[in-house]
Amino acid sequence: GPQDSIDIPEKLYLEKYQTNRKDEARRIQISWCDTKNAIMQIAKEEQQLFEWRNDWDHQMMDKKQMIEKARNQWQVYSDYLLGLGKFRGMVASGFDTDSYPDYRMAPCEMSESEDSAFERVDEVLQMLLRMLNL
Repeated sequence: GPQDSIDIPEKLYLEKYQTNRKDEARRIQISWCDTKNAIMQIAKEEQQLFEWRNDWDHQMMDKKQMIEKARNQWQVYSDYLLGLGKFRGMVASGFDTDSYPDYRMAPCEMSESEDSAFERVDEVLQMLLRMLNL
């Protein structure tokens, strides 16, 4: 039995040593082990369902964590492009701090390539958000 089990005196549990009780206990023990193994198998299959295996180093990661990590990385790139556009707006205004005391208030002026990159980044962020909500 378990390490922390106690032996119940025969006076309190007279049926302990009857052979039909031993068979019943054995059946219960076997069923309990089968149930425990089934639960472990279900947990293992659930883990395989929700993880991605990295192709380079075969590192396993949770799908949700991978999507959140990718979303954070793309969000940083989006913030960079937006900040660059606002900086260009400040440059175009001649760094007029009277009109724009905070550079984040300046209009966003992006080149065509930056604008198309920003649109692609926004599409990727929307796709990752949809993946998280599934």
